[in-house]
Amino acid sequence: MPDKKLQILAVDDNKDNLTSLKAVLFDAMPETVLLTAMSGAECLELVKTTEPDIILLDIIMPGMDGFSVCAKLKEDARLRRIPVVFLTALRTSREDRIRALETGAEGFLSKPVDAAELTAQVRAMTKIRYANNYEQSRKEHLELLVAERTLSLQKELAERKAAQGKLKKNEANLNEAQKIANLGNWEFEIASGKVEWSDEVYRIFGREKREGPIKMEELRKRLSAEDDKALSGLVSAVLKTGKGCEGEVVLNPHGGKSKVLRVIVSPEKDGGEKILSLKGIVQDVTRSKEFEKYILQTKKMEAIGSLTGGIAHDFNNLLAVIIGYSDVALKFTTKGSAIGESVTEIKKSAEKAAALTSQLLAFSRKQPISRAVINLNESISDLNKILGRIIGEDIDFKLVLEPSLKNIFADRGQIDQIIINLVTNSHSAMPNGGKLTIRTENVKLDQPACGKLPESRPGEFVCVTVKDSGIGMNKEVLDHLFEPYFTTKPLGKGTGLGLSVIYGIVKQMEGWINVYSAAGKGSEFKVFLPSVALERELDLKSEKFKGEFEIGNGQTILIAEDEKVIRDMVCRQLEEKMYTVFCAKDGLEALRMFKKQDGKIDLLFTDSVMPGLKGMELAQKLKAINPSIKVIISSGYMDDKSSVEEAEKEGYVFLPKPYEIREMFAKVSSLISGKTEKQAGGKK
Repeated sequence: MPDKKLQILAVDDNKDNLTSLKAVLFDAMPETVLLTAMSGAECLELVKTTEPDIILLDIIMPGMDGFSVCAKLKEDARLRRIPVVFLTALRTSREDRIRALETGAEGFLSKPVDAAELTAQVRAMTKIRYANNYEQSRKEHLELLVAERTLSLQKELAERKAAQGKLKKNEANLNEAQKIANLGNWEFEIASGKVEWSDEVYRIFGREKREGPIKMEELRKRLSAEDDKALSGLVSAVLKTGKGCEGEVVLNPHGGKSKVLRVIVSPEKDGGEKILSLKGIVQDVTRSKEFEKYILQTKKMEAIGSLTGGIAHDFNNLLAVIIGYSDVALKFTTKGSAIGESVTEIKKSAEKAAALTSQLLAFSRKQPISRAVINLNESISDLNKILGRIIGEDIDFKLVLEPSLKNIFADRGQIDQIIINLVTNSHSAMPNGGKLTIRTENVKLDQPACGKLPESRPGEFVCVTVKDSGIGMNKEVLDHLFEPYFTTKPLGKGTGLGLSVIYGIVKQMEGWINVYSAAGKGSEFKVFLPSVALERELDLKSEKFKGEFEIGNGQTILIAEDEKVIRDMVCRQLEEKMYTVFCAKDGLEALRMFKKQDGKIDLLFTDSVMPGLKGMELAQKLKAINPSIKVIISSGYMDDKSSVEEAEKEGYVFLPKPYEIREMFAKVSSLISGKTEKQAGGKK
């Protein structure tokens, strides 16, 4: 690598984070130079004049988030070669991680930054940086070559009669340029009926030139009746008008997939108006058409995501009322009574509806997902559609899932990343189709069994196996399989980081990977992750809410909620628990009430999304007047200005809608008493 110092640009709206990162980087890699920016706009302005080697980018920032910044960087031909590493929180959602990868990020670093991980990432990204520079140089060279040869072709066609010898000399280079562009040329002599096709036309058609010339009858058989008519109409129009025309047709499969062809037809005249021949080009534009479809699909999904997020927000407000008043009603019913059982069923149905809205919010990327007790079978089943698109139709795909599979404690996004990466690798290893199986099972290992499994240890584990019938790997490949940047793929087709990342994730979860493969005999990846003991599982699931709280003693609570039914319910319940409650219909009214009380409010309980003044904005204004005020932010919807991360960053407590009344009491009680929820036991 060059002797010049590496330049790293760190982008984070938190000055303390930048200071901490600078200290870690100085200790770990003193040979580097750290540039900083505190917003996306500042970052984009800085890279106009400076080209850093690596960019460390925070996801959650005001104004322009990390995804938008990354997208703009990757749009710039000069900047897209700079590796981008997202700085993520442990609770970053799997959708955000997937979105980060789709945006073009090369890696992730968890906050707070670990020195060893930072050093590894920086060195890894440095290699990617220089590889990208080399690849870009190579690409620019090829693009220049294609452009030069294409111009040469156009000129030579115009001067064909006077420069026949020059055309023959450049034929080899021309064929290479056409191959890169998936573009072939042809010429049809009207008098003789003779057709000449370039080599690339044969490749597009899917046959060898030595098999004989392509006949028009063969071409027409590969077209639908509609496309055959369209192509004939194209030729007729050129013959009738004497002007060039172009159009698109679909070449049907012949041992492969359908191809979309762009056809251009031009007349060649005798110096007058008589047309002697037709000539033109055929270009395979299938990939560009697929990309257009992908862009349209992405925009459609974004629109659906916005719609579902809004719908889920409205439903959560309704469900908050149903669940809340169900809790109230249950206090006045006898256990086991018909009315009590009916109200319990109402609450259960509302909770099921809340789970559905949570899925809608996750789909719309408005719902954060944290590390939790999860079931691998459910994760794999949820990924089934995505895996189907990756695998394609030429691979026999089978799921063999253990019905009584134990749970694990893990980050759902990381689990998805493991499965998707392994399946993608298996797909790449089967270019001509094959068999792919994903299997899950419970595994209990004793000391003798561990002697047969590298890196294993005694205990109970969940094992997920991804097995394919692909080309397999030889010993040399297996020896370097998990090394960063080691790849068997062609240059530009992979960074070699996929399996390295998986290895790191599995290790972080205190698991390991065993690989079995041989050249020509397929591959089998077995990922072992520790299962969660039942007592530990129950403890993890109950950490969110213990259901214990203390009653109030006249402490003042300011409620800001634009939904009247929720506002009335919350105010009434808190008043019954001996709190002094002020209720405001929106943020502006809450601010007026606060000032009227001279800021003597113990707790602000505010909805996140309200007209006029949003919950976070209201909290900031009240904090500026009374820094000791406690804050609970509640919402059934997540947007860039009201996220869990932002609330926790400010030291606020987040309470998602819909919530149980007892859960709300516990949050209020713990904040006002200054105790944690686990410490807030006592009177009820």
